[in-house]
Amino acid sequence: LNEMLNPPESHNINENNFESVYPDLKFTIYSPALKEHVELIPDGKNIPVTWNTREKYVQAVIQHKMKETQKQVKAIKEGLSEIVPIDLLNMFSWRELEQLITGCKDVNVTRLKENTVYEDVDPNEPHIKYFWDAMETLTPVQRISFLRFVWARARLPITPLSTQFKLQAPPPKSHDKPDDHLPTAQTCFFSLSLPRYSSYEIMRDKLLYTIQNCFDMDNDYRISTD
Repeated sequence: LNEMLNPPESHNINENNFESVYPDLKFTIYSPALKEHVELIPDGKNIPVTWNTREKYVQAVIQHKMKETQKQVKAIKEGLSEIVPIDLLNMFSWRELEQLITGCKDVNVTRLKENTVYEDVDPNEPHIKYFWDAMETLTPVQRISFLRFVWARARLPITPLSTQFKLQAPPPKSHDKPDDHLPTAQTCFFSLSLPRYSSYEIMRDKLLYTIQNCFDMDNDYRISTD
């Protein structure tokens, strides 16, 4: 739409060739909700958009898009009002409200570490230190994959965690050959069990393989073969 109002010089769109560039453009727009074209103005399907009316067309499209989901937004608002008084929402910007509802986009490793408890494992053990060092090197996308693996969620809440992250004793079957085993998680309990890997490199490789290939919850996981 912006290109239509302010065409780049390289496109060479002007008053003389506008209708040849947009030969079939009418005052209509396709509505995914209705699965058909709707008229933006009365009899819009028979009114072509010209150079002189292109701004009117753009404004009509914007207005339509803003109102297109009013029914759904109203339903969300009514549902939200059952939990939070709607008047209180004026206290927040849309970004603040988004964070309160959906949490932070990036998984803060420091915050996660501060909200971790250790069950039958010492936080000073080498493999635990390898784990936290590896977490610091993960990309934002990889950290989200990790959170999905251990908690089945994509974000940490910005409010205090109601459930602490648990690092547990190594899986029993991993005692003899820890480097041959993968980490295991229980998403319902927000917990992770790590084999006592012999090096940081092995820890990081096993962790990455697991979070990038495990697609199901708890012990019913499957590993991708793609």
